Amino acid sequence: MRELSRDEKDMYIMGKLKSKSTGIDRSQRKRQRYIYNYDDREVCIEAFLIMHDIGEKHLKNLAKHMKLNGPVPRCHGNRGKKPKHALSFPDKLKRVVNFIVRYSEEYGLPLPAVPHANDATQAPVLLSASSTKIDIHTRYKSVCEESNERSDVCPKCESLRCRVVGAVSEEDKLTALNDYKRHIEVSQDSRQEGPLYFTSPRKVQLFGVCMEGVAEQYNYLIDENCTIGVDGSQSHGPNSVISMLHHAFQEYGLGEMACHIHCDNCAGQNKNRYVMAYFCWRILVGLHREVTIRFQIPGHTKCLVDAGFSYIKKLYRRTDNDSFSDLVRTVQKSSTTNRVVVVDERFLWRDWKTFLAEDFCSLTGIRKYHYFRFSAMNPGVVFVKETSVDDEKPFIMSRNPTPELSCRILPQVIAKG
Repeated sequence: MRELSRDEKDMYIMGKLKSKSTGIDRSQRKRQRYIYNYDDREVCIEAFLIMHDIGEKHLKNLAKHMKLNGPVPRCHGNRGKKPKHALSFPDKLKRVVNFIVRYSEEYGLPLPAVPHANDATQAPVLLSASSTKIDIHTRYKSVCEESNERSDVCPKCESLRCRVVGAVSEEDKLTALNDYKRHIEVSQDSRQEGPLYFTSPRKVQLFGVCMEGVAEQYNYLIDENCTIGVDGSQSHGPNSVISMLHHAFQEYGLGEMACHIHCDNCAGQNKNRYVMAYFCWRILVGLHREVTIRFQIPGHTKCLVDAGFSYIKKLYRRTDNDSFSDLVRTVQKSSTTNRVVVVDERFLWRDWKTFLAEDFCSLTGIRKYHYFRFSAMNPGVVFVKETSVDDEKPFIMSRNPTPELSCRILPQVIAKG
């Protein structure tokens, strides 16, 4: 059956459909009943569908077509009709083709010869892997919107050309020619690499916070001149992690009073006394009613944030990133769920270590635990478990039974760089 064409298969199946005779004109029946047979034996509809390699919807369409038109080949309703959104070659389609050809000449990499075992007459042109079809279509739309006549000439060049044509005196024409020439030179110079090169690459730190409730991941990009410590020596410490985590809660939180957090098992960044003290502080000041933190066990260190990072790395490897702004665009384009948060001069790093060490003590044996729970029913206390099946153990982290804390009192700001 699979060796037959679609029309041949339809005609064969319609020839095997037999209507059950009930003494009533079948044209008056709303639902026609058929006898299904195979090799001169009556079979059920399920066996008939499997033996003829069709679906139930396909069979119903054939029965409806045969009832209305008889055993004749089916024809699509749009055959011979031209869609209203189709492009005509003389004007619109030719303009699109010209744009793609010029785009490939400007940004493409032509191969020296036609690849082996290829019937093409001309060598193909390879486009950059960082440019998708959506990017090229967006660029074409912007070009069409900028030009009223929808040509490939920019409005600036067109206005300067009109000045040259409409000049009356020789002085006006010379001035217009100089302006036009200067405009062309500036556009050409902006595409050059420039004379400056660096002996070491620019270092940018990446920190991600994924909020599963809104299906968005906020990626903090930290330039090397906006980090903590000399040459970013403290960019992975508790002060930076808690500062960005606090910023994510305050700026992108939904006002939730209970949250569940999953993070990797890194002791220097996440699993330390200061991060635990920060969540205990949020419970005491009333920013949350309950916080549950789960750490992956060794060997299972991938969480939802790493999925967003994988999209960034995949696009980063095949994209030219010559500046910090290029990296921002790469992260933004990597996925529909990735958002960029640029840590600039307005971002505030705070000294959370000194602030939290005064009111909270350390947790003995913190590395062996993978479950932490803070609750407003027991303020200043953390409940821990080594595995999910163990019983919770309470530990008191607050040094003062009745600490005087407020969410308006925050740690001191740390200078950048």
